[in-house]
Amino acid sequence: MECNLGKLLIFIASVSKCIRMNSSYNRASFSDHETPERVMWLSDMFHDVDTLGQAVVDGNPTDVRNEANRIANSWNCHREQIEKAAQGKFSLDEGIGILESLSVQIN
Repeated sequence: MECNLGKLLIFIASVSKCIRMNSSYNRASFSDHETPERVMWLSDMFHDVDTLGQAVVDGNPTDVRNEANRIANSWNCHREQIEKAAQGKFSLDEGIGILESLSVQIN
């Protein structure tokens, strides 16, 4: 499970960098009218991953599985908007695959 948690952290960092480049950190984002929507979809990917983290901390395999599947399903449901916001900077399939591996790997 540790390997997949590490991969998930790397994926989260990739998405976070994409969010950063759609913030005031990147002055070009000021003139792009799609910036607010991109930031919304990208940040929305992580607004409730704390439930997965809590399941891991609690050592509850059923909750880890359920939360990983719930998050993967949410990302899949909003695939079109997330991929548009990602602008090719990360692979949504990679993130979903990590969550699915985490779900299957848990005892």
